[in-house]
Amino acid sequence: MLAGPHPYAEGVDDAEMDRDAELDITALAALAGRQTGSTERVHGVSAPVFPTGLRYYWKSHFVKDFTVDAIDVTLAHFANVPSPRSVVVLEQFGGAVARVAPQATAFGHRDVEYDFFPASIWTDPADSERQIAWARGLWEATKSFGTGGVYVNDLGEEGEDRVRAAYGGNYARLAALKTTYDPGNFFRLNQNVKPGA
Repeated sequence: MLAGPHPYAEGVDDAEMDRDAELDITALAALAGRQTGSTERVHGVSAPVFPTGLRYYWKSHFVKDFTVDAIDVTLAHFANVPSPRSVVVLEQFGGAVARVAPQATAFGHRDVEYDFFPASIWTDPADSERQIAWARGLWEATKSFGTGGVYVNDLGEEGEDRVRAAYGGNYARLAALKTTYDPGNFFRLNQNVKPGA
């Protein structure tokens, strides 16, 4: 399992980030400090965990408090992980993220403490069903600890309800803006906010 800060959670200097970027996957599990610096440098820490050329599936939700019960459920489910490459990511929010008003940007989930997502990582296409089922199962098992929100960049093809969950209370405002500036829904790829929805 991995634990680490969101890039804007604040704290650690560049020298510590450089050291952390060189850690192997085992040492990444201990990475729980705060980091600052460019997004590219922070995301470079995850490169050993998510290298190119492998198969991936994850499903995410926000958690306000990662309780002992949530930890117990996660550990029990992780005991049956089908791939030694798979991880559970617990990305810390707070800091600068929490200091912005929820209505100030499209991202409104300013009060969450963690982005929680199990990530199946495997190589054999024939094993896809089992790998995806494991990640979905852990997500379902921890859903009661979640806020109902999700980080939009963690979404796959999960449908309009999940897109609405990503924007939360800001969705209606974004749909109104879309109606004004893109009524024909030209910009409709990725996680689409539909005009007037």
